[in-house]
Amino acid sequence: MRAFLTGTIAVALLVSAEAASAGPHDAEIETILTEAATDWSAVLSCSILNPEEHTTILGWWEEEVAELAPLLEEADVAPKLAATFLAGLAPEVLMAPTQGEAAALIAYCSEESDWRRRLALFTIAQPVTDIERLLRR
Repeated sequence: MRAFLTGTIAVALLVSAEAASAGPHDAEIETILTEAATDWSAVLSCSILNPEEHTTILGWWEEEVAELAPLLEEADVAPKLAATFLAGLAPEVLMAPTQGEAAALIAYCSEESDWRRRLALFTIAQPVTDIERLLRR
């Protein structure tokens, strides 16, 4: 089992059986999804401070993740690994574990204060676009 840290969120990836039959882009896709998980962890966690904004952002993220499944299949990512990648991108996994603790959430969002600017400028990770670009190479 290999683990990587996305901000304050640990996401475990099971790669044992799939390692022998790894797809040609698995490592690059893992990097793309790790960056996305890090970026969107802050966005999903901090947007909760404004429920209306959070609902919109959550919808965007859920659409993005739904578009990833066919791309992972197209990229020859093993089904178990693809399922693990997608499970690690679930909002409940990405959102900061400070939910319910207002002071801790505000402190976390102060550390991640550029999330709204990055979202507005589209400099936040966009995994669908990045994987599509990877597959066109």
